Amino acid sequence: MKENKDHNTQPWYVLCHLNPKQIDIMLRKDSNGELYDKNSEEKVKPLPPYKFYIPYVFMPTAETLKAQEDSDRSGKLNDSVDRNRELRNDLHNFVFIQASAERVDRIVSSPWNRAGRLHLYYYRDHEGKKVVVQDADMSRLKKTIQDQHFMFYFDQPINDFEEENEVVLNIEPWTGRNGVIKKISYKKKQLCMDISLNIFNRTKSINFVDLKTGDLAFVDSRQETFLSEDFITLFEEELIDLLSHRYTKTVTEEEAQKDATRLKRLSTYYNIYMDDEAEQARFLSLRLIYASLRQWGKKVETLVGEATSLLKDKETPLDDADAYLMMALFIATRIAHWRDAVKQYRNTHPGCPDILRRYHTIVKNLKAKHSTK
Repeated sequence: MKENKDHNTQPWYVLCHLNPKQIDIMLRKDSNGELYDKNSEEKVKPLPPYKFYIPYVFMPTAETLKAQEDSDRSGKLNDSVDRNRELRNDLHNFVFIQASAERVDRIVSSPWNRAGRLHLYYYRDHEGKKVVVQDADMSRLKKTIQDQHFMFYFDQPINDFEEENEVVLNIEPWTGRNGVIKKISYKKKQLCMDISLNIFNRTKSINFVDLKTGDLAFVDSRQETFLSEDFITLFEEELIDLLSHRYTKTVTEEEAQKDATRLKRLSTYYNIYMDDEAEQARFLSLRLIYASLRQWGKKVETLVGEATSLLKDKETPLDDADAYLMMALFIATRIAHWRDAVKQYRNTHPGCPDILRRYHTIVKNLKAKHSTK
């Protein structure tokens, strides 16, 4: 990166070039005044130097990555090597220049750039505007790329999201910046979150992987309560209560609105990925019940397919996990066979979870479709 001695808070213009090493050489020469035509008849002084930053040039090369990979007998470097390789691909064409708008225009329109086979050109947003990055954000981005303390990747911008999934980051150098939960995973009995925030004038997003609950705070502080160690039980208790309100009580318009707000807040749970096989069936059941309460038609269809696939053509539950799935399938489809199968399982398995009895108490009087089994 070319540096000036004086402090500069001008924004950085985002540009692109298909050959980062070539443009690095040319920008160094141009900034140093080496490309100034001293024999020109025009009485023009060399333009002032400027800062520029080309991430690809300062990231580990393919050879370095391969050497790391080959020398790592423990396998611990594999994730880091793969991440570096992906970042090099993501950032291959990007060039950042900190200078005035006029100065950057002169660079782009310079004879040496126009004469080249590959041209340096502006990176623009969806409205065709030149993309600029403020100096503070550029410092954050450079530090993140160079330190790589956290796992991250670049992706398409985040457009629509539910406010309940908005968080404030508590990781340097992004402390205080708002982001959105893109994915929540339950890995090795611990919740991990992928957080996305838009950059480059909302043309890209930077996505941090596997952040822990201490790395962020929820904009809606009540969400933090949900994501505790016993989040599955909390999710289930909320759903049981909402199911009871909807199917066993006559609620006022005000109460219905409060329930809708509670239900919307639970969307955080819906996005959790479960890698614990022992809990997958139960959690899939809860997601299916939630999607049914939200009346998410296509998502319900998808989850019904996943649930029936897990059951593998079973007509009666063989264990508690099967019973969970069948109860959720009844709530989603109203097919009587699923409810009847769970009732029979409860009657023949005294030790089954009490939660299945509570579900049945709520849905026992729901109008059902004739069984297709």
